Amino acid sequence: MEPRHRRLPARDRFETLHASDGCRVVTGQVQQDRCWLHYGIDQIEEHPWHWLSLIPAKLGYTFDHASFAVEYLREARPLDWPEPRRVAGRELLTSVHRLLMVAAALGCIALGRSGKMHRAQIFVGAVAALLTVLACSDPPAFWPLAIFTATVPWLPIAGRAEWSPALLLPVALLGTTVVTHAIFFGEDRYHVVVTPALCILAAAALRRPMNKPTTSVRS
Repeated sequence: MEPRHRRLPARDRFETLHASDGCRVVTGQVQQDRCWLHYGIDQIEEHPWHWLSLIPAKLGYTFDHASFAVEYLREARPLDWPEPRRVAGRELLTSVHRLLMVAAALGCIALGRSGKMHRAQIFVGAVAALLTVLACSDPPAFWPLAIFTATVPWLPIAGRAEWSPALLLPVALLGTTVVTHAIFFGEDRYHVVVTPALCILAAAALRRPMNKPTTSVRS
C-alpha cells in the first residue's frame, strides 16, 4: 500500500511543497491548508528528534543576519545594485542588526541605586557577555541572545530593575517570535517585526531601579 505521505528531508528554511509530496487530491485552499497541516504534524510525530535538531538553524536564519531588504531592492532594480554595493549593503544591515541584538540584551541588566550591581546581576551580565563572544565567533550565532533577552526579564533575579508593562510587551513579542520560528522555518525578514522591540529594550539597557515615592503622614 502506498504511504499517505512521501517522506521529505525536513529543512530549516522555506521549501515549496508539491502535490506529489502528499496532498494529491484537494479542492480549494482550505482543504489544501488542512492537508498540509496534517502532513506537517505527521512528519513531526514520526521524526521528533530531527525536527528538534533544526531549531538552532531556524533561529539562526531568523536572527543572525539581515539581508532581505538589499535582496528585494536588487531584485527590483538589479542595475542599481552591482555585487560590491549588494555585499556592502548586506554587511551594513547585518552589523546594525547585530549591534541592536547585543544592546537589547543589556536591557536585562540593571544597575543598583548607588551605581553598583547585585551579584545576581553580575552573573546575568557575565552570561550576556559570554553569549556576545560566542555570537561573534565563526560562524556567528546571535540567536542565543534573542532567547536570553526574551527569557531573563521573567525570572525572579535579585537586584533587577522593575519591568513595566511597556517593557514587558516588547519582551513578549520577542518571545513569541522566537517560539514561532523555532516551530516553523526561519528567514531573516521575520525579525523585522521585533526590531522596534529591540530598540526599546536597548534604550532600557543598564537602567537603575525606579525610586519608589515616599509617603508622608500628616498630623
